[in-house]
Amino acid sequence: MPRYAGQFRTRWIFPLVAAGVLCAPALPAGGRLAGGEIEIQRSHRRAPEWTVRTPDADRTYLYFVGRATNAPSLEAAENDAAADVVRQIVTAIGLEASFNYDRLRSEADVLLADRIELAGNSRIVGLKRIETYYEKQTITGDRSVKTSWNAHVLARYPVESLENETSRLEQLAKARVSTAESQLAESRRMESLGYPHRAWDLVAEALELTGQLSVLTDPATGSRIAMVRQQLVDRARALSIPLRRVSVGELEFPGGDVPADDGGRSIQSALEADLRDEGFGIERSSEAAAAGALPIVSLVVTEETGYKIEPGFHFSRWSAALSISEPGGGSMLFGNVYPLKGFGIDPARAALDAMRKLRTEILPKFAAEAWRHFECNLAGEGKTGRSRSL
Repeated sequence: MPRYAGQFRTRWIFPLVAAGVLCAPALPAGGRLAGGEIEIQRSHRRAPEWTVRTPDADRTYLYFVGRATNAPSLEAAENDAAADVVRQIVTAIGLEASFNYDRLRSEADVLLADRIELAGNSRIVGLKRIETYYEKQTITGDRSVKTSWNAHVLARYPVESLENETSRLEQLAKARVSTAESQLAESRRMESLGYPHRAWDLVAEALELTGQLSVLTDPATGSRIAMVRQQLVDRARALSIPLRRVSVGELEFPGGDVPADDGGRSIQSALEADLRDEGFGIERSSEAAAAGALPIVSLVVTEETGYKIEPGFHFSRWSAALSISEPGGGSMLFGNVYPLKGFGIDPARAALDAMRKLRTEILPKFAAEAWRHFECNLAGEGKTGRSRSL
């Protein structure tokens, strides 16, 4: 038997197998080996060949092997292995893993479902589990017992289903890019008529539509999607500044975490609310933001100094650098650095006081100054952001 660093001995246990499920005591009768031992229970006396070599496809089916290791339970191992199978099929279809992996992991017997719906209007039909192989590993030490599960799932997927789904998604991609082209043209028309807000809505909708096109397409359709996508991003960038559409980027604080103020509201939510109150449009989790088509609002908070003035009274000095930059990481449109002071009975309370002032004093001040800056500069260009309403 193999040995592990002179401490563990391995004992292989082959329990009875019924319907492909392990059904045996977790540990064998008898004493423990000196220094601890590793015991491995298997659902088969030998690991099947398909666990190390995925069967080749035939005229009717493609074969996939899902794997999971070190799962805390048999059910978790099976779900992880099943989700791994689905991930491989999604990649084969060309969806670039566009699905909710956590949801798949949480669903028992996912491979027994006749139809699996995925993100992006895609689906898997006809997938069937053929066989499952499990291993249960128990490590018994002097003071602890640790158990983990490994699982392998062999599944088959009809070649016809793969071809049909790929073809269906390619047709869907062509239809969506045609719709996006129409929306792009209509957006230009709306802006020329003096309706920039409607023009923005059309571009934003088209970006959302084309953002879901991750299926592998033929070269002509792929080039068409890329061209329309770039035109939409350019249009969104041109419209976003005069319309004051912005996205709040990542906020930087000492320690990395965005703190909550004493009222329980996060700094990011407060910043977005203050910008919105001044008239800015906040885009959260939108395709326009993901595509880099929006000006980015950033905040960097730095603690400059802090010390104890007297027993029970601490002081801290901070700076808050706030800015709005051009879409796509361009130059700064507006920015300022604001000083902050905090007081408290200890350093933590002094920092909390500074964050409270950041939320109640600095963020509203920045939002108001940014709006005035945009108004003055864009008014000189004849782009005040005000328009006729539909």
